[in-house]
Amino acid sequence: MRLPTSFGPSLSSSSLSSPSPPTVPPPTGPGYNAPQQVHITQGDHLGKAVIVSWVTMKEPGSDTVVYWSEDNNSKNTANGIVTTYTYFDYTSGFIHRCHINSSF
Repeated sequence: MRLPTSFGPSLSSSSLSSPSPPTVPPPTGPGYNAPQQVHITQGDHLGKAVIVSWVTMKEPGSDTVVYWSEDNNSKNTANGIVTTYTYFDYTSGFIHRCHINSSF
C-alpha cells in the first residue's frame, strides 16, 4: 500500500504573508480613565469648604467638580488643578485637586 506524499495544494513561503495587526482605536468607553482614589476632605477650619481630590491614570481628564445642595437643584461648578510628580523612576498619575468654598 502506498501512502500519498502530499495533501492539497503546496504552499511556499512566498505565498504566505503574515496578517497585518488589527487597528484598534484607543479605549474611550465606560470606565476608561475613570477617577481613582477619590477623597473628600474638610477644606477650612469653619467647615464651610471642601477639598475633592482624585487620580486619573491615562490622561489629565476634567478638573471640574459639579455640586449642589440637597434642597436646591441649582448646580454649581468649581475648577481645580492637575499635577503629577516624579520620584526616581516612578511617575504618578494625574492628581486632581479642587477646592470648593461655598455656603451650602
